[in-house]
Amino acid sequence: MKYYKQIKAALIVAFITLICLWLYGCSSFTQTDSKKSQLIKTAVFKNVKNN
Repeated sequence: MKYYKQIKAALIVAFITLICLWLYGCSSFTQTDSKKSQLIKTAVFKNVKNN
């Protein structure tokens, strides 16, 4: 019981750190590179001439 406040504070800091790392790590799973065989939207409309 002597170190209860210190242990509680350390657990809270560790929990917040784990949540931040988990949220930061999720962005790498949701980002994808465009495939080489697919057209990019800017390339499709790049050479359009207005008449």
